[in-house]
Amino acid sequence: MSCILASLDACFPGRLDFARRPGEHASSEAKMAVTTVIMKGYMYILRCANGQYYTGSTKYLQRRLAQHQQGEGANFTKKHLPVELVYYEEYNRIDTAFYREKQVQAWSSKKKEALIKGDFNRLHELAECQNETHCSNIVVSASLDDRPTLHDLTPPDEHSSPDNQIPPDPPDH
Repeated sequence: MSCILASLDACFPGRLDFARRPGEHASSEAKMAVTTVIMKGYMYILRCANGQYYTGSTKYLQRRLAQHQQGEGANFTKKHLPVELVYYEEYNRIDTAFYREKQVQAWSSKKKEALIKGDFNRLHELAECQNETHCSNIVVSASLDDRPTLHDLTPPDEHSSPDNQIPPDPPDH
């Protein structure tokens, strides 16, 4: 533990209130803070009995899976037992796993299935915008000669000339 604290203190001198020199004793609160910072995390996907997917994150994958199986996990999995672990990713930090969980939760079932199968080509296809207003779905048919000119785009005002002539400067007094 003191090696970790010394390394953190070397990287962030004077910035870590809980950092201690080797040989000094850190409080349990400080130890917990360091443990949380470097704790591994997992993002996982479960297939529920109804065929739907549940996405979660945890520091302890085996323990969390057992909780889900015993009906002690999330309300969703509790209602759709049994569950099966079909995919997981390991991260060096739990917060990274949590952010990945939130990303994958927003995905469609098809996209999650592509991830589970490792079908990255299909995953890429499913990631593309499918809206009819997406730029790849807009057909541009105007030729370059049909483009509007600056005059076409400029709204007329009281000083504009209908024949595109520049108005004369006001006289000097």
